[in-house]
Amino acid sequence: MKKRYLSFLVLLVLLLPSCHQQEEQDHSLTVKGYMRQGIPPINRPWTNDEFSAAVNILQLIKTKDSLALPRYDSKKSGPLFRHMISMDNLAFLNNDLFSLHDKTFMLQNFLNIEGQLTGLYMNRNSGQQYYSRELIQLYMFAIAITQKMLDLAYAINISENRDARCMKSGLPAVQHLYEKMLVFVVKEQTHLSSYRTDDLEALSDTVGAAITKNSDWFAPQTRYLLKAELQNVAEHTSSEKIKKEYLGLIQDLELEAKDPERQVSPENNPKGSF
Repeated sequence: MKKRYLSFLVLLVLLLPSCHQQEEQDHSLTVKGYMRQGIPPINRPWTNDEFSAAVNILQLIKTKDSLALPRYDSKKSGPLFRHMISMDNLAFLNNDLFSLHDKTFMLQNFLNIEGQLTGLYMNRNSGQQYYSRELIQLYMFAIAITQKMLDLAYAINISENRDARCMKSGLPAVQHLYEKMLVFVVKEQTHLSSYRTDDLEALSDTVGAAITKNSDWFAPQTRYLLKAELQNVAEHTSSEKIKKEYLGLIQDLELEAKDPERQVSPENNPKGSF
């Protein structure tokens, strides 16, 4: 009887920390709970104004409980987080009622909102990222938004629309923004202890696709920075998948740098569309 009691105590001690940890992992509210705080409904795309209002509300919620932001894989708040990073919110790009100028302005605003969300979820003071999964998704969302900005800049560059003529000079700025975004995201992957390996592998797939799609117009300085950061990640990651993928990207960047014929002007070769 005594042995059974001791066995029960041992089992209870083993289970309590895991239960407590599971309880601490999700302090988020339900979707309805966030809506009661003023978050817009998630059954439709949000406007820029609704997105801005939602960010302000989440900032207030975080001041009261830093762990109460929506979570990516939460049963309670997952639908809200996934709505915030849904490309459905960029449906206006396919709406002919908006001019190219309006679409450009709205996309820029979305990128600013993504930056605010990343800042909201970022917290490395403790060494670990509580919102590590959410940040990975936000990085992928940022790459997707900047790709849409690039596609839109290509469309503007070949457009005969009178309103688009004054914006054609903006392509280099969009390219530079895209390059900075990729370098930042790859560099963030060097913080290995802050993120789960499977999330980093998912992010590496997004980074790899982005580099492969656009590397033919990258500036020499960007190639140098990307190769350095990719090499740093490859040397320190425990993931063979990431290591293999990033070493392959480094080789491709080096080959393109040595072969001018492989470097195509994006003005003459607009890849992708919105």
